[in-house]
Amino acid sequence: MSNKESMSISKPPFFDGNNYSHWKAKMTIFIQALDFNLWDIIIDGPELPHIISKEGIKTLKPRSSYTDDDRKKVQLNAKAKHVIICALNSNEFNRLSSCATAKEIWDRLEVTYEGTNQVKDAKINMLVREYEMFSMKENENISGMFVRFTNIINSLQSLNKCYTNSEMVRKILRCLPDKDEQGKCIDQKLYRSMIGSLLYLTASRPDILFSVCLCARFQSNPKESHLFTVKRIFKYLAYTPTLGLWYSQDSSFDLHSYSDADFGGYKVDRKSTSGSCQYLGSMLVSWFSKKQNSVALSTTEAEYIAVGSCCAQILWQKQQLVDYDVYVKNVSIKCDNTSSIYLAKNPVHHSRTKHIDIRYHFLREHVESGDILLEYIPTEKQVADIFTKPLDENSFSKFRRELGLCELE
Repeated sequence: MSNKESMSISKPPFFDGNNYSHWKAKMTIFIQALDFNLWDIIIDGPELPHIISKEGIKTLKPRSSYTDDDRKKVQLNAKAKHVIICALNSNEFNRLSSCATAKEIWDRLEVTYEGTNQVKDAKINMLVREYEMFSMKENENISGMFVRFTNIINSLQSLNKCYTNSEMVRKILRCLPDKDEQGKCIDQKLYRSMIGSLLYLTASRPDILFSVCLCARFQSNPKESHLFTVKRIFKYLAYTPTLGLWYSQDSSFDLHSYSDADFGGYKVDRKSTSGSCQYLGSMLVSWFSKKQNSVALSTTEAEYIAVGSCCAQILWQKQQLVDYDVYVKNVSIKCDNTSSIYLAKNPVHHSRTKHIDIRYHFLREHVESGDILLEYIPTEKQVADIFTKPLDENSFSKFRRELGLCELE
């Protein structure tokens, strides 16, 4: 865009032949704000007055034959052309001034600077890959990272490829720095005391478990950004003081569990996070969120290790229930990864799974003996997600309710 571009809201943004996607986004907003009828003319095209001969040939109607409606249509098209033409430099004006309609001008600009549909698809694929691989660069501040991210999103939107707000929030959260080595150091004693208080509270507030456990990893060298995050947790707790677990006396003793893993989600060492929760009927009885001891080489490995940890917890709980003369068999563990389920049910030790620590393969033994039953559950219903990764507001609220947390007056 030109440095001499006017800041007046009465003038269209000027296009000098560079950064077309940025100009197109601004121009779209300008035209829609000016007159939405003009935008319809540009996108859908005006139906210019015409006549059809006896031979079926369509030609423009002579100006002397225009009706009042015809004049309104022609005038709207002229206004739309005027808005676009006034935003172009002299080279673009000379190239496009012969176009009969505003739609023709707009379409030619798109083809010139965005390409045909095949070119657009190639650009979208390239930008989507850039979006998926996006991460914070070394020595880059958050403002610079956000500018890069916004440019990618705007470029995708100009090509009609959009992400939801929740998807973009989740992506930004994953790109934010964890260790923050360049940050300002804070009082370690203060930070540890705050973490200790929050860890004590997780015994009755499972909704904060993941956030607290994540912040607890930086107790040896806490930074100002970590303290800010911990204070955010306290603000959330202050906003939800009456939230608590509800245990119904009518609930059954049907033991079942959810297990999940966030593959390579911890950016400091790229280790995965395991999370699970166990229910007796509708009552939540135990839950945990823990960083795995080793770096998983695949999503299947991360999920398999998480299910193994969940299985160990289930076996302990089954033994506890025996003391109360409650015997359960085929305890359901719900997992959203089909590969780990097939691996646990497959009696053949495939060579491609030998890199998984042998101690986790005890899971297969208990599946074969009928102690547990692995079941698939869609990711959008995976309650254990709340213990492994940051979530958007809607997902977090939904899983919080499914944990049994409600307002206790």
